[in-house]
Amino acid sequence: MCTAVLCSNRRGRMGNIRRWAGPLSNNWLRGQLDLQHKILARMTSLGMMPILPGFGGIVPEALIRIYPQLNYSRVESWAGFPDNLSSSFLLEPTENLYVTLGQEFITEMKREFGDVTHFYNADSFNEQRPNTSAQTFIKNVADATFKGMVAADPDAIWVMQGWLFYYDADFWTPELTKSLLTEAPLGRMIVLDLDADAFPIWPSTQSFYGQPFIWCMLHNYGGVQGLYGRISHINKDPMEARNASGSTMIGVGLTMEGINQNEVMYELMNEMSWRTQPVAIDEWMANFTGRRYGDSNDDAHLTYQILGKKVLDHPTTWANQGRYIVTRRPHFNYPEPMWYDPKDVFESFSHLLRAATVLAKTDMLLYDIVDLSRQSLQIVFHSTYERFQAAFEQANVTSVG
Repeated sequence: MCTAVLCSNRRGRMGNIRRWAGPLSNNWLRGQLDLQHKILARMTSLGMMPILPGFGGIVPEALIRIYPQLNYSRVESWAGFPDNLSSSFLLEPTENLYVTLGQEFITEMKREFGDVTHFYNADSFNEQRPNTSAQTFIKNVADATFKGMVAADPDAIWVMQGWLFYYDADFWTPELTKSLLTEAPLGRMIVLDLDADAFPIWPSTQSFYGQPFIWCMLHNYGGVQGLYGRISHINKDPMEARNASGSTMIGVGLTMEGINQNEVMYELMNEMSWRTQPVAIDEWMANFTGRRYGDSNDDAHLTYQILGKKVLDHPTTWANQGRYIVTRRPHFNYPEPMWYDPKDVFESFSHLLRAATVLAKTDMLLYDIVDLSRQSLQIVFHSTYERFQAAFEQANVTSVG
């Protein structure tokens, strides 16, 4: 399973934003440094190989002021942020300083954290375009980025996200994609197919043009709370990717943006590293409830069998995950947040409550009761919202009395 540990804000590291609010106190920065030491110590004690940041060409504006002779460009602004907060500075890859900074960046990290890894991430164009589509420029960025890594660590392996190839597919033509992916020798880059259960990139890129990749389940955007999953896809798609002709898949990973939700999805996904065939979902769910609650019965089994077949198995990709009106600004015409019959949630909740009269009140059981309560209330709120919306459109206030 891929495991990424970053020393700094992810959006800042990838150049999406240059600043936001702040400034951060020295005490906060020292706390982050101390936390990073603890994380790395625990990971290495478990035999895990961390992924530390590399240099992908994004530099602070202060560097341009200090070295006004440097050539640079500006990437496009991100997600509606104004240019003074985004539109980061990208050092021209043909500048000698590019490789020097790449080397010094990793050298300084090794001095602080020790020789804990050979894996370094760099994402120069995450959700933002460069100001040119010239293949030579893309090749030069990739070449300078990798050279900076190996100058500090001869065994360096570049880890990058493949999300940009989906997010901005109109820009990233096969030619440009190949230019970015193949400047590092084959095997010296690992690509995270970031949302492979919904938007796989490996099929359209000939397995990332020969570079090893990790099939990842993103699943959760922004740490939202709500039952969601594509259980049929994670049960079979990793095997299909692994067995495809010319596949360069080397593992599976989790790339969620939030934890403490839909735990059943992550438990099944983590098994995909070892499985060569899809599981029988009903049987797997029955075993899961036994492990989760320390005991089980028919009602507990039915709880997760209903959820697994109906609620946690969205047939297509879905843009409205977690967009529940309870936590949104007041507005009319919010889209329906459900692809399933609400009765399936209520039925599974009823089974769980019956199971709870017999089972020991473990933390996991109580957690699931709260979680299904939350989901049920979200459904009720949306139903009430639709009634208010209809009353407003019909100018009939009494209809919601």
